[in-house]
Amino acid sequence: MQKLVKNLNIIWNAENSYQGLCDILVEDGVIVKISPSITDIDADVDVVDMNGAYVMPAFWDAHIHVLASEIMRNSLVSLNEEGKHSVEEYLKKIRDYACSDIGKQFDVINGAGWEDATFMAYNQKDGEEFKLLGPSRFLLDEALKGTPAENKPAYFSSFDYHSIWVNTVALKMAGMLNEPENTPIPSGKIEVSPIDEKAWGCLREGATRYLYDNVTELKIPDSLMQQALEEFECVMLKNGITGVTAVGCDPSTLCSDPSVSPMYDLFVKNDKEGKLNLFYDSCAYIAPMDDYNEVIARIKSLQELHKDSKNLRFSTLKIFVDGVVEGGTAALIDENGMCDKANLIWDEEHFKNMVIAADKAGLQMHFHSIGDGATKLTLDAIEEAFRLNGKRDARHTIAHAQIVRDEDIERFNQLGIIASMQPAWFYKDPKIFDKVERVYLGDRADKEYYYKSFIDKSVCVAAGSDYPITTDPNPLYAVETGVTRSANGVTDDAYKLNVDECGSLADLLKSHSYSGAYQAHVENKMGSIAIGMRANFVVLSENPFECESNNIHQIKIIATLVDGKIVYKQ
Repeated sequence: MQKLVKNLNIIWNAENSYQGLCDILVEDGVIVKISPSITDIDADVDVVDMNGAYVMPAFWDAHIHVLASEIMRNSLVSLNEEGKHSVEEYLKKIRDYACSDIGKQFDVINGAGWEDATFMAYNQKDGEEFKLLGPSRFLLDEALKGTPAENKPAYFSSFDYHSIWVNTVALKMAGMLNEPENTPIPSGKIEVSPIDEKAWGCLREGATRYLYDNVTELKIPDSLMQQALEEFECVMLKNGITGVTAVGCDPSTLCSDPSVSPMYDLFVKNDKEGKLNLFYDSCAYIAPMDDYNEVIARIKSLQELHKDSKNLRFSTLKIFVDGVVEGGTAALIDENGMCDKANLIWDEEHFKNMVIAADKAGLQMHFHSIGDGATKLTLDAIEEAFRLNGKRDARHTIAHAQIVRDEDIERFNQLGIIASMQPAWFYKDPKIFDKVERVYLGDRADKEYYYKSFIDKSVCVAAGSDYPITTDPNPLYAVETGVTRSANGVTDDAYKLNVDECGSLADLLKSHSYSGAYQAHVENKMGSIAIGMRANFVVLSENPFECESNNIHQIKIIATLVDGKIVYKQ
């Protein structure tokens, strides 16, 4: 079936692709003709007149946690409410939820959104040794005392999903309360109480995986999954996004074997029923405790099984190399050139062997790497894999790269590594910059988040929101911050971060569209407006090249088209 989309004004497109006023003829969702004017069409062709609207390729989110925010909105406690970040406000919200009708429905009390910075000053009043421990089980137990949830397990992920706050009931169920130093967690740490030398109630990194694996009650109910997927698609389409690299959501919904994961089942069911509007480049977690050869074999089978899918791709492993700055778990290189190996999630030799095996199998890898020590280790492992297996167009990806050594930027280019960055974070957030990032990073905090340096070295930078860690996934908000290195609409220099790394508007738009499709190996189908590509466009209220850079966030998404069909309209 053909459709004619008339009078588009393409204001940005991938290199060597059409720009300016044009008509586009679409057949079965694919662009077959682009011309300043198309008149030779059959009478029964559906015509959509865009009336000169500003159009560009639809956005791609290259690092996003699918369904996490939607599941939380429907069943969990959100602690990330704007302006409410005190310990007392957290506890009141938890207690109110536990006593509510919806809270009474579930066998577990859970949610997300707390910040380590909130607990630093609160804990410090009891002594310096308490400052960095995060939230305690004592607080959570007291909040739930006398409520219908007093004897239920409770857990709350931090806003970055790298730490979990748990009550005593959950710790007992997981066998983690007593002698935490002897609990066989795969990585990370169990914060220990100075009061009784039992688990404090805050679990970091791999310790969270141990909790999920040992407390089946923490699994997300299947009944919420379909609703969450439908809402997630609505959020993405409203923001002009038609492709995502799904790096997982709450770990309780995605295990290292996606063939028995409720999220995998959800994707496949909706794909077969033709209900997916987005393209999902899906990543499967792999952790040090897993038999990596078994995981690789499973993903290879899924890669083959879904190779002809229109909207699903299973070819990528998601690998955490270190933690986060906020939790004090980023693997950084010190002044003596030594890496803080205690914050590496993998044993180095085990990690390199896994990378070599996955690369040999032809899989793609998507690495979470915050510290410069973690990024150097990842580059070393990929370099060794290419030496042994032969270099190929793997497009392995390093996400976040918050702190990177200057000499390692060139290695991204040499190895064909994609930098998956989050431009929405490219400013000094007054809530955490001085309270957390400066504390852990010192002067290096001023050189966070390279962007222009990657672009100047011809490194592909694919932008992702990391939603819901970034609470609003609107790409235009992130584009503005990437250009200005400041908060949206803010010109105060106090908010500006590492301004030498400001990107151009054209580069930021490319990072949010074509580069994401390139990362997913589908740049021949998505990411630009050209003949043979899927007709996925986003319609903007203004031309971002004609407005002030600190007003880009005010531009509205007027409509989103998938395969030439309007799937969202303001």
